[in-house]
Amino acid sequence: MMTSSHFHIDRRLMLVGAASLVPAIALAPAAQAMPPSFVRSETGSLRTVLVHPTTVADHAHCTLTCGANPFWQDALDEMVAQQAALAAQLEAGGATVLRLDAMLAAAIESAKQQRVWNRWAPILRPDIVDSESLDAAALLGRGDRARPGAMDGLTCLRDFAVMLPAGLLLCKVTDPARARQSDLFRFILAFAPALRSYPVVFDARREGLRAEGADVQLLDAETLLIGVGNHSDPRLAPLLARRVGMDVIAVDIRDGSQARWRLNQDPMRDVHLHLNTALAQIAPECMLALPQLVDAEGFGSIRFHYAHSGLSDPSVEGMRLVDYLRARGTRIHVTDGEKQATNMLATDPGVMLAFAGADVTHNRLRGEGIRLSTVAGPEVGAGYAGPHCLTLPLERA
Repeated sequence: MMTSSHFHIDRRLMLVGAASLVPAIALAPAAQAMPPSFVRSETGSLRTVLVHPTTVADHAHCTLTCGANPFWQDALDEMVAQQAALAAQLEAGGATVLRLDAMLAAAIESAKQQRVWNRWAPILRPDIVDSESLDAAALLGRGDRARPGAMDGLTCLRDFAVMLPAGLLLCKVTDPARARQSDLFRFILAFAPALRSYPVVFDARREGLRAEGADVQLLDAETLLIGVGNHSDPRLAPLLARRVGMDVIAVDIRDGSQARWRLNQDPMRDVHLHLNTALAQIAPECMLALPQLVDAEGFGSIRFHYAHSGLSDPSVEGMRLVDYLRARGTRIHVTDGEKQATNMLATDPGVMLAFAGADVTHNRLRGEGIRLSTVAGPEVGAGYAGPHCLTLPLERA
């Protein structure tokens, strides 16, 4: 629960990462009145969600993934259809679906009205001199003025932010090639009228710590899980506990015990990309886990950091996440090992949306009374994407 000691970041003063044009940033006390609770659970009824369904125009340079692969060039129509189907499913479930391209167009218009667009345009596309002719399509890499690779992976919106009960946790993605995407995302948050009501409660870029939202999950309204050691810096956990006033459980998904995290390559990076490739929340006290999270020695050990102080709890130091969850009374279902089987999205408690393909796991969940809908997604899933990382829930009941 937020208290008057918490802080939010004035969205008009956001850092955008351009050294010569970094505006001042201010931390202001939160309003005295309690802010609305935006997302208190990973499984609450989905009310508002931000998505960026890709189009054929995006794929002249394969923007779905963070690396060129000829396979995806042969499956463009399928990938576009799969993401469109995902957005349609969300709308059919009653959620308000906000599309990033529409938010960007509105943000540009708002910045022009406030006479600050000429300041932002060189940050977002420094290669285009005529800022007045710069539109949403050009910034998204669509049309004649696309820059190959500039928006690779932008569809995975969960990488850039996570909504907490009191506001947004802004992330700092690990791949420096995606810095321009991060700048674009932050610009949209600052100026799109439909997004202005969402405060920022923590900015990992400002703290200089790598973090990606696919590693962050709300265990409950007062507790965060963070997968560390791969794409997210272990030092984030105690700092976040102090700043947002929530208990934070750091989950080692590769080698989170390092005193100082560093980005490098090893086979575990791709096997366990993020926390959402190992764990999905289905309903309160009901989860789906990768077999390694249950069986592998050392994988998934935790460190618990108390809200406000950030101090760790020695009584659970090194305990495995599944053991901690079971001690809380959580029921753990285990996948059959299918790739990305846990990368699914709850739209209501016990109601899941997933990409088709993990048939054994899906049938097992249905047999347990879970309502699970699927959309085709083999090509999208090949790029480590899934409904959880392709969506950014902004409000849940």
